[in-house]
Amino acid sequence: MKLLSLFAVVCFLYQCASDPGDGLVFTHILFRHGERNILTPYGPNDPFADVKTYWPEGYGQLTSEGRRQQYELGEYLAKRYKNLIGENGYHKNNIYVRSTDVDRTLMSAAHTLAGMFPPLGKQAWNKDLGRKWQAIPIHTVPEVDDYVLYTIRPCPKYKTSYKAIFDTPEVEAVDREHAGLFKELTKFTGNPITKMSQIHLLYQTLEIEKSKGLNISQWAKNLVYKGSAMEKLINRKFGFYAKTKEMAKMRPGYLLKEILERFSKKANKTLDPDRSMYIYSAHDTTIAHVLNALNLYSKIWEPHSPPYSACVFFELHRNKGKYHIEIYYKSEQGRDKKPLQPLKLLCGTKCPLDEFYRLYSDIIPTRDYDIECKLN
Repeated sequence: MKLLSLFAVVCFLYQCASDPGDGLVFTHILFRHGERNILTPYGPNDPFADVKTYWPEGYGQLTSEGRRQQYELGEYLAKRYKNLIGENGYHKNNIYVRSTDVDRTLMSAAHTLAGMFPPLGKQAWNKDLGRKWQAIPIHTVPEVDDYVLYTIRPCPKYKTSYKAIFDTPEVEAVDREHAGLFKELTKFTGNPITKMSQIHLLYQTLEIEKSKGLNISQWAKNLVYKGSAMEKLINRKFGFYAKTKEMAKMRPGYLLKEILERFSKKANKTLDPDRSMYIYSAHDTTIAHVLNALNLYSKIWEPHSPPYSACVFFELHRNKGKYHIEIYYKSEQGRDKKPLQPLKLLCGTKCPLDEFYRLYSDIIPTRDYDIECKLN
């Protein structure tokens, strides 16, 4: 069905939503996994490269603190969405869970579910939880095929557009400005570093090693702190994900399309199964793509690295038979220091469903992924 036709259907069917019970009726939850180990040593000079000694769970694996963070998130979601979950707890026809095909996100999903449905007790973030929660299906798509969450599937047009950002005079000027820093990083790591695009993994690795209390050099400690030059470069890089409308369409566009199509079916009473909640366990880049695509980084926050367990909530609300979307971003762990406020979209904080379609239609793909990603 063409996009404009779908707008018309949504608008027309506002009138049929006459059953009682206004309020929140449907939600999609996208979160980043909990705390993890380093993905890989930052270079041949990394003194903490040995897995058995320093990273017993394995490279990139969820830590015990990450398991606790996700369990805590599950408790938060259970309270926030108590009415959608209902008294009977988990049921596959009410809640759908999907994760990228990576251990840390799969385990994050399992521990989040344990916090939402806690028959395992307060220590449910133990290492065996993944096996105990096999009764709840967590759906995955192989990494090479996943273009909705993990976005690792090749997309030549996106790759070209993303690379072009780093070739702009603006970014080249930033690289020249930090040439001295890059020279020092090259000496420190043993790897050649000449551009801001090369320091993302290095910064995350140093940040994790520091947080673990490892005895990193004072020189490295001086690089890793809030407001440091390296952090500012990394945060700036996060602002480049889905920076243009074309890039947004190729990456988070397919996730947004999936969510909006379900919202429309919910409003039209054609959603089958008629679920109340979809949960996505993914990555910091997934969240950055979404926030950039909706133009929220520049309007609400400065670009930043979404922290562990960060969440984006897409909510469908009904008010006097009409439907609107509210989107929330939870960047704090645990309880909110102050109640979350809906983000201000192009159509306001309570965006009518058809208006959302109209204003964001330029980032919602209408073609097959491989066709959309093909270079002209």
